[in-house]
Amino acid sequence: MNGRDRFFAALDLEEPDLVPLAPYLDRQMISKVCGIPLARYVFGSAESVSRWTLKGNQHFDFDWAMIPLGNSDAWFRDHRVTFSDGKAFVRDFRTGETRTYEDNVAPHSPIGILGGAFENADWGEIEKACSFREDYFSTRPIEDAVNALGGKRFLVSWLGMPAVDAYGALGDGYFISLHKEPGKLRRLLDMLAKVEMDWVDHLADLGLDGLWMEECMASSDCINVRHFVNVIWPYEKRVIDHVWKRGMRPLLYFCGGVSDRLRELCALRPSCLAVEESKKGFANEIPSIRSATADELCLMGYINSIRVLPTSDSAGLCEEVKARLGEGSAGGGFILGTGSPILNDTPVGKVELLSKCGRRYGRYPPRLM
Repeated sequence: MNGRDRFFAALDLEEPDLVPLAPYLDRQMISKVCGIPLARYVFGSAESVSRWTLKGNQHFDFDWAMIPLGNSDAWFRDHRVTFSDGKAFVRDFRTGETRTYEDNVAPHSPIGILGGAFENADWGEIEKACSFREDYFSTRPIEDAVNALGGKRFLVSWLGMPAVDAYGALGDGYFISLHKEPGKLRRLLDMLAKVEMDWVDHLADLGLDGLWMEECMASSDCINVRHFVNVIWPYEKRVIDHVWKRGMRPLLYFCGGVSDRLRELCALRPSCLAVEESKKGFANEIPSIRSATADELCLMGYINSIRVLPTSDSAGLCEEVKARLGEGSAGGGFILGTGSPILNDTPVGKVELLSKCGRRYGRYPPRLM
């Protein structure tokens, strides 16, 4: 089996020859492998991002590849990027504003972009702010990855989900509206779900196998089950169903605590559920999650990419891999990933060792000695 075959077998709750390996390899570790500052990767041309993404993914023996969109020519017409003194300076010609980013700090989108528009229910302005500019993004990295890795690895790109996008639009107003104005929040969630489904349509015919769908604001450490079910769940379900409809597999990365809402997560019908490592006051225990979901969906178990992967010695990391495989691999329907993106302070050799140990101990039937 190659990586793609292995991945599909696990998603279909079968035992492949090996447990698929799918550590969260994004811009942080890719820029490190390529020997470039993180900001140069983030603000690079589509051609450069494509080249670096392929190099980073081909460096490791994983069964999938996570492929971003690139910055388009239209984006560069409206922005100028300069690098100096360990910083990136991004000037937006439309607004005259210049943002400054540290070379090796991952930039994040601004939070609370709607502000007064939501408070005043200015839905025309809200719709304008939530729409995406397709012309600002280049699909070249995906197209090049499909040409180089298609049929060999399971290829995914990213997709936001309604609750996390609502938080991005409202900031803390997201939590306030859950309690005080749920009807208004539902209207925003409906709008965001339509935008996300448009993104799905935009990506559907490029040759991707699935979408990595990140939801970071609907877990037990953020909202209660009642709000999740009554306000958030219907819009998540709509987006996930649309991914299936367009011929791709929805891989739901549900950040935060999940133990009190596993039944509802299964009912969303993702092809795979991926969870974070235990932290921030919540505990995601793979054996209990596996027990609750084993007959319904594939589970992506995790290596702790914050406390274990960067700091463990070789023996400790191999024991961690064996322990995670022992928790979930029996019977198939299991993928070994990381609980969070691999941080750029993680030695490249540790990631290589994770892959080596995963291959050694991840054979079916399980061989963990």
